[in-house]
Amino acid sequence: MSRYLVRRLMAVIHVLLVVITVIFLMIHLIPGDPAAVMLGPNATAEEIAKLRRTMGLDSRSIFSSSRSLRGRCAATSETRTSSTVP
Repeated sequence: MSRYLVRRLMAVIHVLLVVITVIFLMIHLIPGDPAAVMLGPNATAEEIAKLRRTMGLDSRSIFSSSRSLRGRCAATSETRTSSTVP
């Protein structure tokens, strides 16, 4: 029974890593700015820059995105990104 649970746990970890990688690539390779799209056409440059910092999009590094993911998993972000959209 424990062998089965270990195999299932390893499968879940593998799937999560693949999903995280695909999402990271989609965010950084698709043209356009996700922060500008989320805030809409009436957003100021300061609001867009603040959301980009909050989402961890201000750097193209995989390490900054992993830092942002760690913050979201630990529920340390002050505001939800979906709450900024009207």
